[in-house]
This record gives sequence, C-alpha cells and structure tokens, in this order.
Amino acid sequence: MSQRIDYLDIAKGLGIIFVVMGHAQMPVGKYIYLFHIPLFFIVSGYFYNTKYDDDLMGLVKRRINRLYVPYIEYGLIFLFLHNWFVELGLYNSANLLSNESYISCVLDTLFFNSRESLLAPLWFLPVLFMTSILFSMLKKLVAKTKNGQLYIAGTTFILFGLGSVFTRKGWLSLTENSFVPEFLNVVFVAVFLYYCGFVYRGYDKRVGDNNTLCILSGLMLVLLPAWGGVDMRMNRYPDPAFLLAGAFSGVYLTFYISKILTKSNKVAKVLRYIGQHTIPIMAMHIVAFKVVSYTIIKVYDLPERLLGEFGAIDCAGWGLIYSVVGVVIPLCVHELASRFYHMCRGRLDSCFCNYER
Repeated sequence: MSQRIDYLDIAKGLGIIFVVMGHAQMPVGKYIYLFHIPLFFIVSGYFYNTKYDDDLMGLVKRRINRLYVPYIEYGLIFLFLHNWFVELGLYNSANLLSNESYISCVLDTLFFNSRESLLAPLWFLPVLFMTSILFSMLKKLVAKTKNGQLYIAGTTFILFGLGSVFTRKGWLSLTENSFVPEFLNVVFVAVFLYYCGFVYRGYDKRVGDNNTLCILSGLMLVLLPAWGGVDMRMNRYPDPAFLLAGAFSGVYLTFYISKILTKSNKVAKVLRYIGQHTIPIMAMHIVAFKVVSYTIIKVYDLPERLLGEFGAIDCAGWGLIYSVVGVVIPLCVHELASRFYHMCRGRLDSCFCNYER
C-alpha cells in the first residue's frame, strides 16, 4: 500500500473518530462539525475512478455492495432488535412494533427510506450513494466535450449553490416521509465537495506538506465558530463560503496530520484499521454510548429516562470515555461478527465438500 493510500486511510480513521467525538459532546465539537462530514465526501471524490465515466452500472454495483448492503444489514438487524431496545429503555419516544409495522419498516429500509433512530448517523450512506452516482452521470455527459473539465466544475458549483439556496428557502428540505427530498439538497452540496476531492488528487503532490497552509488552516478553524456552525445532515450553515472555508481548512489540516502519523508505525496501524472500518463505527457508536450512559446514571443516581436520550449525556469529563467506547465497542463487535461469519462459512463449505465426495 502506498503512502498516499496510507495517509488517506489514516485521515478516514481520524474522520470517524471526529464523528464519534462530535456526538459525544466533546468541547471540540464546534470545530469538528466544520469539516468532519465534508472530509468523507472529499476523500471519496479523491478515489473516484474515471473508468466509471463510461461504466455507470459498474459504479452502481460497487456502491450497492459498499453502501447499500451495509445500510440494509444494519437497518434490518436494528429493526429486528427494536422492541427489545424499547424494553431496555434505549428509546424514549418509540413504541413497540406490531407485525404489520415491522413489514412496513422493512420495506422502508429496503428502499433506503428510513432507519432506526440509533442508526441516525447512517444518513451519510444514501447521500454518498446518490452523490457518487450523480457525479459519474455528470462526468459522462461532459467527458467527450471540448471543455469538459470546465463544465463539470461549473455544473457542480451551480448545484452547490442551488442546494444551499433551496435549503434556505425551505424547498426540498428534510422531511420524514420521502427519501429524495430528505437528502437532495445535501447531495447537491456534497457533489461539489466530491468534485473538489477528485480535483485535489491531481494536485496532491504539488500541495504537499505546506507548513504555511497548515497554520492558516488551524487559525481558520479556531476563528470560524465565532460566526456559526455547520450541520451537514440538515444542510445548515451561515453561508456557502463559510462551509467551504471550514471544510477545506479542516480537511487540509487532517491530511497534514495524517501524513505525519504515517511515520509512526503503531499509531498509523491503529488509525488505518479504524479508517478501513468506518461503517461499523458509524452504525454502532450511538448504541455503544448506552453503556457509558448507563454507568453515568448509576454513578450519579440520575433518572433512568436519560438512557433513552439520543447520543451522550452531557456530563463533564465523560466525553473522552464516550469517544473511546464509541470506537472500540463497534470494532470489537464487527471483528467478532466477522470471525463468526467466516467460521460458519468455512464449516458450511466443508460440509458441501464432504457431501460431494
């Protein structure tokens, strides 16, 4: 694996840790939210393969395997556990599901249309799914034109502007009833970030490890929260320039740090592993938080209903514990599930081989 891929895996590892820290209500959350979601769109765009300009179905198949299938797997598992979670008090505002409700929820999940509230962070997967498909379609339309690069830059930037304006006007904004309106404005914004990642790949070595850019990026991140924050899920921020300033500053600083961390073998190995398993962490860190929340409730004799609150209990000094647990438990569960799956598959294959003999 090349150093370039190494540092991007590390960047993804840092990115998902930032996501967990943000949900853990760490004090640094106001800085993290400026760039942690744009980071994933930019990294995804970096890896876009131009062969998909002429092979849209190939990209769709890849995205189904990498994004849709995990979404469905976690969605159905958490849906199956829904009533148990309600009985444990992990939900405050949810009711037990009847058989008819289960069928409806399963269909919604299969159509990328809903998910359990404990899986709220998985909103990112359908957005990335649509963003990458939209980008490939745009690339295909302009690939053979004389000024193709200019057109794709202009088109994605126009969509970026439309997504921002539509959200401000309340058009095609987040709803609970329809999948496309729920995410369309975010997709319009994300496709420009995706394009920026694709373009950055060609300038990566030229930009390199620029100390001046690193310092400026750090200063930008420190100053920006005074003017507002970013909520990519709701597509809300003071203005488009604010979003880009925070995104580019945070992403560059993360890349810069990631390149430095590649020189530390042990740290790099851990972060690469985390970066290669972002979806399990994204899917399970909220439910993993419940372990810490239960401990806090018992230690401080707090109301049991707090266990059903989304995310972390705002309790001084526990944010770091939430963050560690939110990363470690999902990785452990994923590793155990993977080993169990491979063990069962190995035994099944062995049975078939013996039967054929």
